[in-house]
Amino acid sequence: RAVSQAPLVVLVERLLESEHCRLLDVGADLVLKRPFSSRILVRYVRMFLRRAGNIPVSVLSAVTAGDITLDPETHMVHVSNVDPQRLTLLEFRLLYILMTNTNQVIPVDMIVERVWGYEGQGNRELVRGLVRRLRRKIEPDPKEPKYIQNLPGIGYRFETAS
Repeated sequence: RAVSQAPLVVLVERLLESEHCRLLDVGADLVLKRPFSSRILVRYVRMFLRRAGNIPVSVLSAVTAGDITLDPETHMVHVSNVDPQRLTLLEFRLLYILMTNTNQVIPVDMIVERVWGYEGQGNRELVRGLVRRLRRKIEPDPKEPKYIQNLPGIGYRFETAS
Protein backbone atom coordinates (compact mmCIF):
# COMPACT_ATOMS: atom_id res chain seq x y z
CA ARG A 1 0.00 0.00 0.00
CA ALA A 2 2.90 2.37 0.63
CA VAL A 3 4.10 1.87 -2.94
CA SER A 4 0.93 1.83 -5.02
CA GLN A 5 -2.70 2.92 -4.96
CA ALA A 6 -3.65 0.15 -7.41
CA PRO A 7 -6.64 -1.86 -6.22
CA LEU A 8 -5.65 -4.96 -4.26
CA VAL A 9 -7.89 -7.98 -4.92
CA VAL A 10 -7.32 -11.17 -2.93
CA LEU A 11 -8.70 -14.50 -4.20
CA VAL A 12 -8.67 -17.36 -1.68
CA GLU A 13 -9.73 -21.01 -1.33
CA ARG A 14 -10.63 -21.02 2.38
CA LEU A 15 -10.85 -18.15 4.79
CA LEU A 16 -11.97 -17.57 8.34
CA GLU A 17 -13.92 -14.41 9.07
CA SER A 18 -11.06 -13.11 11.23
CA GLU A 19 -8.58 -13.60 8.34
CA HIS A 20 -10.99 -11.88 5.95
CA CYS A 21 -11.20 -8.89 8.32
CA ARG A 22 -7.40 -8.81 8.74
CA LEU A 23 -6.88 -8.72 4.95
CA LEU A 24 -9.30 -5.80 4.66
CA ASP A 25 -7.63 -4.03 7.61
CA VAL A 26 -4.17 -4.23 6.00
CA GLY A 27 -5.32 -2.75 2.71
CA ALA A 28 -7.12 -5.29 0.53
CA ASP A 29 -9.89 -3.63 -1.46
CA LEU A 30 -11.71 -6.87 -2.16
CA VAL A 31 -11.47 -10.42 -0.80
CA LEU A 32 -13.29 -13.12 -2.78
CA LYS A 33 -13.58 -16.73 -1.69
CA ARG A 34 -13.72 -19.54 -4.25
CA PRO A 35 -15.90 -20.39 -5.97
CA PHE A 36 -16.67 -16.88 -7.17
CA SER A 37 -18.36 -15.57 -10.26
CA SER A 38 -15.99 -14.28 -12.94
CA ARG A 39 -18.78 -11.92 -14.04
CA ILE A 40 -18.87 -10.36 -10.59
CA LEU A 41 -15.06 -10.12 -10.48
CA VAL A 42 -15.06 -8.29 -13.84
CA ARG A 43 -17.62 -5.82 -12.50
CA TYR A 44 -15.53 -5.14 -9.40
CA VAL A 45 -12.47 -4.52 -11.59
CA ARG A 46 -14.46 -2.10 -13.78
CA MET A 47 -15.69 -0.31 -10.66
CA PHE A 48 -12.14 0.06 -9.33
CA LEU A 49 -10.94 1.43 -12.69
CA ARG A 50 -13.87 3.84 -12.86
CA ARG A 51 -13.20 5.12 -9.34
CA ALA A 52 -9.48 5.47 -10.06
CA GLY A 53 -10.13 7.54 -13.16
CA ASN A 54 -9.36 4.57 -15.43
CA ILE A 55 -5.57 4.71 -15.30
CA PRO A 56 -3.40 6.28 -12.62
CA VAL A 57 -1.65 9.26 -14.23
CA SER A 58 1.60 8.36 -12.48
CA VAL A 59 2.01 5.29 -14.71
CA LEU A 60 1.43 7.14 -17.98
CA SER A 61 4.28 8.56 -20.01
CA ALA A 62 4.19 11.59 -22.27
CA VAL A 63 2.69 10.98 -25.70
CA THR A 64 3.80 12.67 -28.90
CA ALA A 65 1.94 12.43 -32.18
CA GLY A 66 2.99 14.68 -35.01
CA ASP A 67 3.64 18.15 -33.58
CA ILE A 68 1.56 17.63 -30.42
CA THR A 69 2.88 16.40 -27.08
CA LEU A 70 0.64 15.52 -24.14
CA ASP A 71 2.09 15.50 -20.62
CA PRO A 72 0.04 13.27 -18.26
CA GLU A 73 1.69 14.61 -15.13
CA THR A 74 0.67 18.25 -15.71
CA HIS A 75 -2.26 17.73 -18.12
CA MET A 76 -0.54 20.19 -20.45
CA VAL A 77 -0.69 19.87 -24.21
CA HIS A 78 2.11 21.35 -26.30
CA VAL A 79 1.39 22.17 -29.93
CA SER A 80 4.31 23.51 -31.96
CA ASN A 81 4.36 27.31 -32.32
CA VAL A 82 1.58 27.74 -29.71
CA ASP A 83 1.69 28.35 -25.96
CA PRO A 84 1.09 25.17 -23.93
CA GLN A 85 -2.52 24.67 -22.84
CA ARG A 86 -3.75 23.12 -19.59
CA LEU A 87 -6.46 20.51 -20.13
CA THR A 88 -9.31 19.54 -17.84
CA LEU A 89 -9.36 15.92 -16.68
CA LEU A 90 -12.00 14.98 -19.26
CA GLU A 91 -10.15 16.79 -22.07
CA PHE A 92 -6.94 15.04 -21.04
CA ARG A 93 -8.59 11.60 -21.03
CA LEU A 94 -10.11 12.13 -24.46
CA LEU A 95 -6.91 13.44 -26.03
CA TYR A 96 -4.85 10.65 -24.43
CA ILE A 97 -7.18 8.00 -25.84
CA LEU A 98 -7.10 9.55 -29.30
CA MET A 99 -3.33 10.17 -29.37
CA THR A 100 -2.49 6.65 -28.21
CA ASN A 101 -4.66 5.29 -31.02
CA THR A 102 -3.49 7.60 -33.82
CA ASN A 103 -5.32 7.14 -37.13
CA GLN A 104 -7.76 4.66 -35.56
CA VAL A 105 -11.46 5.40 -35.22
CA ILE A 106 -12.64 5.33 -31.60
CA PRO A 107 -16.41 4.73 -31.36
CA VAL A 108 -18.42 7.25 -29.33
CA ASP A 109 -19.60 4.57 -26.87
CA MET A 110 -15.99 3.60 -26.16
CA ILE A 111 -15.11 7.27 -25.62
CA VAL A 112 -17.95 7.58 -23.10
CA GLU A 113 -16.77 4.44 -21.28
CA ARG A 114 -13.10 5.48 -21.18
CA VAL A 115 -13.62 9.20 -20.47
CA TRP A 116 -16.63 9.21 -18.15
CA GLY A 117 -16.31 5.63 -16.85
CA TYR A 118 -19.70 4.16 -17.61
CA GLU A 119 -21.00 1.78 -20.24
CA GLY A 120 -23.92 1.86 -22.58
CA GLN A 121 -25.28 4.31 -25.09
CA GLY A 122 -23.36 7.49 -24.46
CA ASN A 123 -24.75 10.95 -24.81
CA ARG A 124 -23.30 12.04 -28.14
CA GLU A 125 -23.83 15.71 -27.23
CA LEU A 126 -21.51 15.33 -24.22
CA VAL A 127 -18.82 13.93 -26.50
CA ARG A 128 -19.40 16.62 -29.14
CA GLY A 129 -19.10 19.36 -26.51
CA LEU A 130 -15.88 17.90 -25.13
CA VAL A 131 -14.41 17.56 -28.63
CA ARG A 132 -15.38 21.17 -29.39
CA ARG A 133 -13.60 22.46 -26.25
CA LEU A 134 -10.52 20.33 -26.98
CA ARG A 135 -10.35 21.52 -30.59
CA ARG A 136 -10.31 25.15 -29.38
CA LYS A 137 -7.15 24.32 -27.43
CA ILE A 138 -5.19 22.34 -30.02
CA GLU A 139 -6.47 23.08 -33.51
CA PRO A 140 -5.08 26.00 -35.57
CA ASP A 141 -8.64 26.45 -36.90
CA PRO A 142 -11.26 24.59 -34.81
CA LYS A 143 -13.84 24.98 -37.61
CA GLU A 144 -11.51 23.11 -40.01
CA PRO A 145 -9.88 20.54 -37.69
CA LYS A 146 -6.75 18.78 -38.84
CA TYR A 147 -6.09 16.64 -35.73
CA ILE A 148 -9.42 15.46 -34.31
CA GLN A 149 -11.55 14.10 -37.14
CA ASN A 150 -15.22 13.16 -36.80
CA LEU A 151 -16.62 10.18 -38.66
CA PRO A 152 -20.37 10.90 -38.36
CA GLY A 153 -22.32 8.13 -36.71
CA ILE A 154 -19.13 6.21 -35.90
CA GLY A 155 -16.66 8.09 -33.73
CA TYR A 156 -13.48 10.17 -33.73
CA ARG A 157 -9.94 9.74 -35.00
CA PHE A 158 -6.71 11.59 -34.20
CA GLU A 159 -4.62 12.35 -37.28
CA THR A 160 -1.09 13.67 -37.22
CA ALA A 161 -0.43 16.73 -39.33
CA SER A 162 1.33 15.96 -42.58
